[in-house]
Amino acid sequence: MSACTIPPTGWACTRAAGHDGPCAAVPQADGLTELLDTLDALLAKATPGTWEVDTERNEDGAYGSGPDHGTGYDDFVIGTEVRGKWQTLLCTDNATEKLINEDYDEDYHRAWDRVGEANTALVVAAVNALPRLIAALREKGYTA
Repeated sequence: MSACTIPPTGWACTRAAGHDGPCAAVPQADGLTELLDTLDALLAKATPGTWEVDTERNEDGAYGSGPDHGTGYDDFVIGTEVRGKWQTLLCTDNATEKLINEDYDEDYHRAWDRVGEANTALVVAAVNALPRLIAALREKGYTA
């Protein structure tokens, strides 16, 4: 498998050359110090603040097939407060990888995208933890 050559210097695509769609680009670092510097630089460019996960109703979203189908489920959004107002940073509404779960009884029905829930939780936890992780690794003198 030959490597994709589309990403700029300092980045690599995890997909094969000639792939369809966007690159799956990841920062490249020769050692831990360079990786920490890259992560610091990315954090400095990202929206500051504590990121949070919330839901957004997708009333038009259809799932299932035949008699076991439904319409409407919760997508997941990542946001934070910017200048005193909640701002959506990312949303799973256009994601093509979804797994709709349902939970219901006689009084309640909820449908949600389990993949979007897991992915947004991971992104938020990682972004919010990065400053502390970077500082702790640097304080301990970890370099490579």
